Amino acid sequence: MEAPWESGFKSLTALLSEFVVDDEKMAQIQLEVDKIEVGVINQLLKTSTTPKVDAFVKILVAIRSLIIPMLRPLGAGAMTAFGLWCHYDGIQMDGAVHAMLDGSFPAWGASRHVNKQAETKAKARVRAKANEDFSDWDDSDD
Repeated sequence: MEAPWESGFKSLTALLSEFVVDDEKMAQIQLEVDKIEVGVINQLLKTSTTPKVDAFVKILVAIRSLIIPMLRPLGAGAMTAFGLWCHYDGIQMDGAVHAMLDGSFPAWGASRHVNKQAETKAKARVRAKANEDFSDWDDSDD
């Protein structure tokens, strides 16, 4: 479930990433796009029509922000639980299917770890670049 403005923001970011080669500049652009997206969502939540429509919009925003991001880890956990249940209940499955079911949650955890490490390294590069810009600053001149 993707809102109409989300596809526009994603395509804009994808287009800009083709032309912008500087990581720091792309991070700034992404920050601005994220701010605009949050502003659109806030404006959507502030808009008042009928109570039923307002409630429906708030429910959709909550589903988009809270429920959908949880589907991947919950689905991976359910697949692992089903695989373990089949194993302990003696249900016969192909070995590859069993390995996929049993390893889905640990694989999600490893994927999450790798993504978090990449985000941390990108933030560290931006911070290092910002600190590098002020390395020639001399307080003794004051």
